[in-house]
Amino acid sequence: HRVGDTMRLVDERYELGDCVYTDGSGSLHVAVDVRLGRRVHVKVLRGRRPASERARLEREARLLGGSSHPHLPVLVDARFDTDPPFLVFHYVAASPLSEVVARKRPSQRTALRWASELTAALRAAHAEGVVHGDLHPEVILVTDDDARLLVHGFGRAYALGSEEERTTVGGDMAFPCFAAPESLLADELDVRADVFGVCAILYFLLEGRAPFDASPFASAARALDAYVQNDPPVLGDVRTSLSTLLAQGLSRDPAKRPTSMLALSEGFSHALGGRAPAESDEDELSPGTLVDGRYRVRSVLGAGGMGKVYLAADDLLRRDVALKVFFSKDELPSLHEARQLARVEHPSVVRVHSLGAHEGAHFVVTELVRGDALEQHLSRGTRVPLPTVAHVLDQILAGLDAIHGVGLAHGDLKPGNVIVDADWNVKLVDFGLARELRSETRSMAMTPAYCPPERLRTGGVTVDAASDLYSFGVLAFELLAGRLPFLHESVPEMLQAHLKAVPPALGSLDPALAPYEALVGACLAKAPEERPASAERARAMLREAARRSSPAPACKRVLVIEDEPMVSDVLTAILSEMPEALEVEVAATGRAGVARVLESSFDLVLLDMRLPDRDGLTVLKELRASHPNPPPVLVVSGSATSEQWRMAASLGARGLVFKPFDKQLLELTVRKYLGDA
Repeated sequence: HRVGDTMRLVDERYELGDCVYTDGSGSLHVAVDVRLGRRVHVKVLRGRRPASERARLEREARLLGGSSHPHLPVLVDARFDTDPPFLVFHYVAASPLSEVVARKRPSQRTALRWASELTAALRAAHAEGVVHGDLHPEVILVTDDDARLLVHGFGRAYALGSEEERTTVGGDMAFPCFAAPESLLADELDVRADVFGVCAILYFLLEGRAPFDASPFASAARALDAYVQNDPPVLGDVRTSLSTLLAQGLSRDPAKRPTSMLALSEGFSHALGGRAPAESDEDELSPGTLVDGRYRVRSVLGAGGMGKVYLAADDLLRRDVALKVFFSKDELPSLHEARQLARVEHPSVVRVHSLGAHEGAHFVVTELVRGDALEQHLSRGTRVPLPTVAHVLDQILAGLDAIHGVGLAHGDLKPGNVIVDADWNVKLVDFGLARELRSETRSMAMTPAYCPPERLRTGGVTVDAASDLYSFGVLAFELLAGRLPFLHESVPEMLQAHLKAVPPALGSLDPALAPYEALVGACLAKAPEERPASAERARAMLREAARRSSPAPACKRVLVIEDEPMVSDVLTAILSEMPEALEVEVAATGRAGVARVLESSFDLVLLDMRLPDRDGLTVLKELRASHPNPPPVLVVSGSATSEQWRMAASLGARGLVFKPFDKQLLELTVRKYLGDA
């Protein structure tokens, strides 16, 4: 249904906003996840949703769902059984490349860096057997924070070697001035179609216009004929080597183009005098590169604002590690802090193995942490049971306490920097912003949603344990309530909320969360001195909250059917002294015992085999006949034969207790069958 003029709700969860682009499988929108109160990008199937478009959407999900490439979008959810089917991506503040170039044409070096990032993303797609086939400036986004490219628009992607029908010019498709000519015809596509697309994008970056202008032609058919037949366009004032490379890449004949993205990337490096563009992506550390004589690069794990993280093999110790290479060529960021962090030995903190420099780039080697970031669980809408949340929060605080113990503050605690494995064991990672306690910094590099107020005030601000505890308070609120404490779409509004707004009480959102209000409220105090004095103090508050939120264990009820008072008294005494705090009731006859089982709920029955009004076997028959789900029964006897026990077992008896009673054995037997109740 529609919300306002431009908004509509998808799957009763995602409120769609402005359309970012439309491609062959759907349209990408900025959206709000109303369940979690955060922005996302949502791509919905467009038009009448024919089977071919649905297949393209599913292929796009398969490609991006298994990728962690820094220049491809991060897929967090996908639904194909809804109307319409849709994909959900991690939100990144970004603008289409077309808008960025319209505002200011990039320098040649920046254009080449972006082209290199584009080739890196497409190499990853080609490795999965997919040709993009529809590159144009609207489906390439430039991030606002670090001007990094994200390649979207896989809606018309083509599986290498397939014979599927492809979309060509016509219908609702604008003339594809950036598409390889063969993609508009019936020819089979290969990676050289994307080589053409990258060169067309680079031409656009350098010249500020598409490599082909379809406007003078009276029809799409005439434009198509000219597009396929004409020679490559002439470049303006660019390096001769680059002009030659683009002429080859934009050739109408695929055989004359570079044969792969790697060859194209090497051509870009040659155009810059043999040096790769700054921050040019994984070509700088290609698979097989040996760092510091022992760390062999295997693949890219991800990238952030300060550097890139690789999966590497430690040839010396024969183990996998994470290798973070910093973009900065200056002194290693936080060198002293990295050495301090290496002293931390705690199961909830990632271990630092080594640090150094490789070809002018500084690096840090850490243990390889496997699992998912809490951010992924939150993005999927995973609601974690309260005891598990408390367990996760306790581990985070324990890790912070260990970090603070060596004189460091994390400085960027958020769900993306907390990794959990399948058993919810925690690792704190990404200490790129770690600072010495009480250090002064004017940096605002941390995530706004988790930013403590003192980081926002003018002048020097303090990064210390109290700052980490504020970020912990935001994270704890989010894990407990499933939403952030402050729900604001714009960054300025979010920052003002950190400075002035009071978050809602957890108990007002869910009464079950009320025990955690004291801890979270204290951590979210605006004044650092009003927060818990330490992470250890916060842990004590957490333990008290968890204790108060845990329901009192239900009292187990046991019925003893026994006619001899001395025997029933002994049984009652033994059962009452067990730590399970059992409630024991006695029935002196078989008839009374059956009546009590039918009238009330018991977790276990101890049944004497010899009763004055009927024997135990008869009682078992009556219970089986009259109760739809009778409680476990232990028969009590001082002289039962094996035949009697066999008959009792056939009637549902679970165990046998002999007289005189062995207290320890009786307790073990009762405890075992209470657990089965």
